[in-house]
Amino acid sequence: MKHLKYILLSIFINLISSTFSFRFGTYNIQAGSNFEHVYNLTETAETIQHFNFDFLALQEVDNKTTRHPVDQTTFIAQYDHEQPFQSYHFEKMRNFQNGGYGVSILSKKSTVNRVLTYHYNNTTPEQCEVSKEGDYCQGLVLFEIPFELQDKTQLSIYFGTTHLGIGLGGLQQLTEAKQIVRWMTDSIINVTHNPYVIFMTGDFNTIPTDDSIKDVMLSLFTDLWTADEICRKIIDPSNLNGYTFDALNPSKRIDYFFFFKSENFPTQIKFNCEIQVPSTLSSDHRPVVLDFDFSEQDK
Repeated sequence: MKHLKYILLSIFINLISSTFSFRFGTYNIQAGSNFEHVYNLTETAETIQHFNFDFLALQEVDNKTTRHPVDQTTFIAQYDHEQPFQSYHFEKMRNFQNGGYGVSILSKKSTVNRVLTYHYNNTTPEQCEVSKEGDYCQGLVLFEIPFELQDKTQLSIYFGTTHLGIGLGGLQQLTEAKQIVRWMTDSIINVTHNPYVIFMTGDFNTIPTDDSIKDVMLSLFTDLWTADEICRKIIDPSNLNGYTFDALNPSKRIDYFFFFKSENFPTQIKFNCEIQVPSTLSSDHRPVVLDFDFSEQDK
């Protein structure tokens, strides 16, 4: 009987060690302002702390601007003193009020292999002082995060975010979505040899039935909100469709988690996930929260 207990304990320990569980999030923080457009970065940081993310993507981030003279990414990353984000990067997409405006990625893992960035239409922050229709002054940023299986197989998680512009009757979003797919194909998919997965998140400023999503993003990625075969929805009864905007009276889904798996990804790794759009009024958007498990099974 005692021997059997040791066997069961060994099996239990092995099961624990063969599953990697991560919590991802994407959140348009409206530069630290709540749904009433009242600035309160502490409230933003406390909301983020509450969700206990391992990896977090942020859109509409200020960096030492006149209106908000603080590095918002660093403030949020270091707000939780017990479990701070170990790695974080702000990518300035435009010069704004003597500072910067853009998107950020944060990770509680200290090891990040690479930070990859792309500015749509080859714009620079200096070219984007004045916001105008069709200026393409957004972009994307990704972390490449390594992890290792028990058999020493090296894998990568690419976790990225973007914020598509608005304008030209939807053509701006369409053009930028095409640039995402082209850049991902050229910069990661066609040149990466190690197995990997990509989580591409963000505020796409467009609904699932628009061309930029259904014809472009879904030509490469899976929308995890609709991927019922691997992802279970945790439904808010007051928001059955997972709408993300606006926060008070959500009426459309414009914030996404897109997923891609390399062709050589190990077959013994199985995916399981839960996705939800929790209610909070700390911004004009609601965050999207993804709990994702990589379970390693015997070959």
